[in-house]
Amino acid sequence: MKRIEDTLNHYKEQIDHLEVPEEMEIRLQKALDQKRRKKKPFALVASILVVFLLLSYNFNAIAYYSQKLMGYDEVINGTLQDLNEKGKGQEINKSYTFNNGIKVTLDGIMVDANNLIAFYTIEAPKGIAENHMLTPTLYIDGLFQKYHAQGGQGKANDEYTKIKWVHEFEPPHFFEKNMSFNFHFIINGKPQEGKIDFTLDRMKAMGHTIKQTINKTYTFEDRNLKIHSIRATPTSTVIKASLEKLVDKAQDRVRDRDLHALYEINLLANGTEVDRLGSGSSSSGGDIELELRYDALPRDIEKLELKVVKLQNTQELSKKIELQVDMKSLTTDIMGQEMIIKNVYQDEGYTYITLVTEESVLLDDVFLKIDHVLSPLDEVIEKGYDKVIVKEENKAKITYERILKFKGTGKNLELQINKIVYPKTYNDIIEIPIK
Repeated sequence: MKRIEDTLNHYKEQIDHLEVPEEMEIRLQKALDQKRRKKKPFALVASILVVFLLLSYNFNAIAYYSQKLMGYDEVINGTLQDLNEKGKGQEINKSYTFNNGIKVTLDGIMVDANNLIAFYTIEAPKGIAENHMLTPTLYIDGLFQKYHAQGGQGKANDEYTKIKWVHEFEPPHFFEKNMSFNFHFIINGKPQEGKIDFTLDRMKAMGHTIKQTINKTYTFEDRNLKIHSIRATPTSTVIKASLEKLVDKAQDRVRDRDLHALYEINLLANGTEVDRLGSGSSSSGGDIELELRYDALPRDIEKLELKVVKLQNTQELSKKIELQVDMKSLTTDIMGQEMIIKNVYQDEGYTYITLVTEESVLLDDVFLKIDHVLSPLDEVIEKGYDKVIVKEENKAKITYERILKFKGTGKNLELQINKIVYPKTYNDIIEIPIK
């Protein structure tokens, strides 16, 4: 008996929390008003019957408005959380279980013109850390291509036996329907792969709110920034642009993965900064191609702007620094940019100089005068990056350490730097036309 009562109470709570669509609510209210005006004795019974029939017949349609992917409140926030609360997604609820009991469940997806977002759960009875599988390698397989993960976040339970993950993927092409969610783990030291097949329901896709080509070029001193296009969707805003590369043959070359350090561009909607989700950049010898990703735009857009805070700038100079072998750390300033020379040593006919700058500072046209003989830079040996807390400014900065290698040895050393590349502050506003 108690089980029956509990079941009835459970369904009562579900019905109490159902949100009936506004259009349906208006129709019901009109029907009830008409019943009251006629004042028929069976009006109340008839009204209840109408509601019951509508709830029964349209239960799936009504449930869509209150349906959401459960258990992700602590993983997502802001735009995604709001969309999830509104049921703007497609439930999948399919699982794959490995031989050792580890289970991956694809709970659901959200799709629009910018992203395919996967909501999935990893369960490991013996604990996730024990199996070394915190971050899987993911891709979604389509008809002709693989769609790769662009970033994500997850949260584990207190026992560390379950993680809820949310990952963003490239948006699928319009013709995609039957797809597979593929995952690769290292489990107990061995690579393991699995997949979950699913069918993409285009009726649940959210499309876009703004999609337009811009193709306008803006000049900042001696370089150009071209804005190609903007595409805003319910989950994000993507702006594609290209930045003219100033240093094509820099000796202290920046790698493609570090290009983001050479610019800072913010998006403003109605004068308010839109949260930055990340950015991608690449260069194949020509301009630097940029993909700037921001949060979704607010509903009522009157003005949309880009604020160019910083851009890579090249400055010619003549900086000379006297050095000694085995000298202590030396800090100097170049065009307002701090540079630390950590070490100077000689080995097998070469002189090595270890120096540190902020990640966005590059050196070019560098020489070392050794006993009055000028030696060109032979090689740059990358040491890596470090995060440094600046207490005075209450912020963190990323530093880049490398070793400059010069052929030759001697006692009298003078480092000569003739060009520096660094981010220059502009804070210029570019208005984006909204059609």
